[in-house]
Order: sequence, then structure tokens, then C-alpha cells
Amino acid sequence: MPANPDICFVIAVSGPSGAGKSTAIRNVVGRLGDAMALYFDDYEASSIYPNMTQWLANGADPDDFKAPQLSADLGALRAGAAITLPHNGQIAQPARDRAGRAVWARAGRDRRPD
Repeated sequence: MPANPDICFVIAVSGPSGAGKSTAIRNVVGRLGDAMALYFDDYEASSIYPNMTQWLANGADPDDFKAPQLSADLGALRAGAAITLPHNGQIAQPARDRAGRAVWARAGRDRRPD
């Protein structure tokens, strides 16, 4: 699939373990050609997880899962800044439109922790 510099997407994928999220993302990134993936699991060391027993007893609010570095990295990309990927140390640049401006497509909030 040829890249189209006029289109930018952020795609959030959620599902239980073993559902095929990683496989689906690899296929999408491969088809788009100029895409990259950020994985929630890559931010595990900097994320804050609630005590599961208390979390379930309190109504299982997905907002109790915190990933501050992932949020910061998404904000940096949105602002046009490069980020360092936590799992391999590579530098990721935001997509740019033909005029050189950073581009961002805002996706609806993913309400699940995985």
C-alpha cells in the first residue's frame, strides 16, 4: 500500500490476551509502510497498576491504570517532538505533512487497560 502523506491516523487496539492485537498491528503497520506502533506493554516499567483485588472491588475503573511515560510520549509526538522508544532506545519522529508541520489524528479514548 503506498504511503499517502496527506493522511495521518492514530489507531488504538484493545482486547484480551491472545486476541491477536499484536498480529493485527504488525499487519496494519506492514500494509501502511510508513507507520509505527507504540505498545502499552513497552511502558510497563513506568506504568502504575492498581491492586487487582481492590480494583475489582471498587468497580474496575480503567482510569486507575496509569501510563505517564506513554502519555508524555504521545503528547510529545503531538507537539511535533521526537521520542525515544522505551523498549529499544530508537528515536521515533512524528509524521509530517507536505508543509513540514507535525500532524496528529486524535482517536477516541481507549477505555480498557490492555
